[in-house]
Amino acid sequence: HGGSLEDQARGALLSGAQPHAADPAFLDVAASLAGVTPAWTGGPLTWLWTEQDAFVAGFDAEARAAWAMLEPALRRSFA
Repeated sequence: HGGSLEDQARGALLSGAQPHAADPAFLDVAASLAGVTPAWTGGPLTWLWTEQDAFVAGFDAEARAAWAMLEPALRRSFA
C-alpha cells in the first residue's frame, strides 16, 4: 500500500504468476476494493496492461518471466 503504480503492478504481476494464483481480474478487483490501487486504474494489472509499452521492456528477469507466464491470461481478460 502506498507504493507507486509501477511497484504495485510488479507485485501483482509476480503474485499472479505464482502457481495456483487467483485470476488476474480478481487480483485487480481486490487491490482496488482494498484501496491499495486507485479505482481509476482498474487495478494494477489492468493499469499495467494499458501501460505495457512503457514498462514491460524495462522489466528485470523475474518480472519478464512473470509477464511471459501471465500475459496470455491478461490478453484474454483485458484485450
